[in-house]
Amino acid sequence: MEIIYIIIPAIVVAFMLAGKWFTQHGMEWYNHSLVLPRFTPPSWYFSVVWTILFFLTALSIIFWWQSPTQTWSQCIFIGTLFVANGVLNVLWSYLFFYRRFIGLAVVDSGAIVVSLLLLIYFLWPVSPTSSLLLVPYLTWTIFATYLNLVIWWRN
Repeated sequence: MEIIYIIIPAIVVAFMLAGKWFTQHGMEWYNHSLVLPRFTPPSWYFSVVWTILFFLTALSIIFWWQSPTQTWSQCIFIGTLFVANGVLNVLWSYLFFYRRFIGLAVVDSGAIVVSLLLLIYFLWPVSPTSSLLLVPYLTWTIFATYLNLVIWWRN
């Protein structure tokens, strides 16, 4: 078995656990202090969705990593985009749940959307499968950005 099948999921799980740690510190505040819109999914739903999205992201990275058609500069650029996306994702949890900076979290969420659009665009010529695996993440993040924006307006 290639070591990449262990390293990539481990890195993705590390990002996921970091975000979860920040999120857990703000769940009481989120559930009891904020005015949430009616269309807000139940709290348990977020855990299920994010687990699936992180799994798809790990698969996307593995498919991309194995692509023989990319140049060294593409590899560096796309790798940097993946890392930036992970950092932005953790930062969102830190801003929203840990620091309770709802407005800054909206900005960060928009940056996550941009990073995903860039990843999908630049991955397509290298690995269309890798690119398509990120579409559910993009779709969810657009919804989450809207939800974040409405929460900011209401609070």
